[in-house]
Amino acid sequence: MIKVSVFYAKGSGTRFDMHYYCSVHIPLVQRLCGAALKSAAVEKGLSGPTLGSAPTFLALGHFSI
Repeated sequence: MIKVSVFYAKGSGTRFDMHYYCSVHIPLVQRLCGAALKSAAVEKGLSGPTLGSAPTFLALGHFSI
């Protein structure tokens, strides 16, 4: 099995549209990979390394092939 993870880093002025990512990008990956894609998961960054700090990553996408 191969696992591919995509990390979307938070930077100044960056934004991430979770709804768009989940409703457009994930289905696109599923369609392109077909039966080879065993699983897909998306995680939303909630906080950084210290309590109350901004998240280091806005989102993470995980794909198992």
